[in-house]
Amino acid sequence: MVNRILVIEDNKDILLALTDILELFGGYEVTGLQDGADIWDVITNDPPSLILMDIMLGEKDGRQICNEVKLNKETAHIPVILFSAMAKFVQLENTVHGPDEFFEKPFDMYQLLEKLKKYM
Repeated sequence: MVNRILVIEDNKDILLALTDILELFGGYEVTGLQDGADIWDVITNDPPSLILMDIMLGEKDGRQICNEVKLNKETAHIPVILFSAMAKFVQLENTVHGPDEFFEKPFDMYQLLEKLKKYM
């Protein structure tokens, strides 16, 4: 079974770096999006084992997307890990259905890879 990770990050360079690290060092199959607009197409057509997503995504907030994923009975089982460089200003306690994990950017990639093993 291939473990698929959906990474949503609006910064193209960070998205590419995360994709490379997850594929090369984690052995995961990665689908990358720069915003949350196509998330439901990806989830419906090729469900991920986990969603790794930035909070600040431009038009759509990662907390909002996380909430939608967790409220949907078809996707509620998918672990969601949120991350943000604005951790000091991020309010997760107001999210009805929050993420399974949260990381502050920049984060240690080895710690992230270890944490992903918990959900795979």
